[in-house]
Amino acid sequence: MGLLSLNAMAQKLTEYVDPFIGTTNFSVCNPGAVLPHGLMSVVPFNVMGSDLNTYDKDARWWSAPYEYHNKYLTGFAHVTLSGVGCPELGTLLTMPTSGKLSVDYHDYGSEYDGEQARPGYYGVNLKKYGIRAEVTSTLRSSRERFTMPKGEGHLLLNIGDGLTNETGGMVRRVNNQEIEGMRLLGTFCYNPLAVFPIYFVMRVNKLPKEQGAWKQQPTRQGVKGEWDPDNGRLKLYKNYTRELAGDGIGYYYSFDCEEGEQVEVSMGVSFVSIENRRARLSSASLSKPTRNGSRRLGASPSRAARKHNAAYSTRPSTIHSSTRISCRTATATTLPWSKARRATPRTTATRCSHSGTPTATCISSRP
Repeated sequence: MGLLSLNAMAQKLTEYVDPFIGTTNFSVCNPGAVLPHGLMSVVPFNVMGSDLNTYDKDARWWSAPYEYHNKYLTGFAHVTLSGVGCPELGTLLTMPTSGKLSVDYHDYGSEYDGEQARPGYYGVNLKKYGIRAEVTSTLRSSRERFTMPKGEGHLLLNIGDGLTNETGGMVRRVNNQEIEGMRLLGTFCYNPLAVFPIYFVMRVNKLPKEQGAWKQQPTRQGVKGEWDPDNGRLKLYKNYTRELAGDGIGYYYSFDCEEGEQVEVSMGVSFVSIENRRARLSSASLSKPTRNGSRRLGASPSRAARKHNAAYSTRPSTIHSSTRISCRTATATTLPWSKARRATPRTTATRCSHSGTPTATCISSRP
């Protein structure tokens, strides 16, 4: 009976995980969706655009895409490090909106509630629009589902903003439902020569009624500025079909949506080339309608949970410390990695305490 209980627990290790731990008080973890050993992560981005936020990404010696006490969301970042704290990555921000089109994140961002996070999944309600946003990931691609209200809806991809100190990017329309491009990243932990591009391909599952790009125009003085009606402002390039490059650029899709219609997005990334990314982003990335007309995320949260459970259940683990941990079943001093046995482990769970105070159920692996 005990063995069966332990086996059942080993299959549900994700139930013990709270992704919101470490997302405040100068800690720089985030609750985004990511798979074990995955390149892709999809992370809520709530650190710019409004005084409603307690902490802004540029306001202190701290860099993270998410802060637990902030209130204003401006999208979902793709490929973001968790627990680092240096201004790196955290770009390619997707954001669903409804109503009149705006491409200024100070305006299109939204307050939110109803956050849910578990390994491989994040969901939230965007209060300004009445949109439910849900994201998950595969190893190298994102799956994003936005449940829209009736009327005009939009999907924005902000390429220009993010955590990185580098600027510059490019976007190009491939067809009516696909775009491709790149964003320059780098200066990790203030290393000015650590610079590299990230390439992306993004697809939507719904044919838009309109699409286009935007770019932040520089502020020009004198007669030169008078020639440009968008001088110093965000310029829309409606139905633009060629490459657009610059610093503050982005892309948008506009749709006619029915109440409860689900617009889905899949983004793939590569540090090698656009074609490398497209080769891995198959047509199966976007889900098909179920019998009742609803849609499921292409890589379902349950599939992500299975991958997390498999990784937690089979990977040996030790604690880098000589701290003595007292458990009901044993009292043991942990070993350094060099002495850890590499046999296939058997997962157990016991009630543990630190310095005599009960803390949590300890999930451990031992040969």
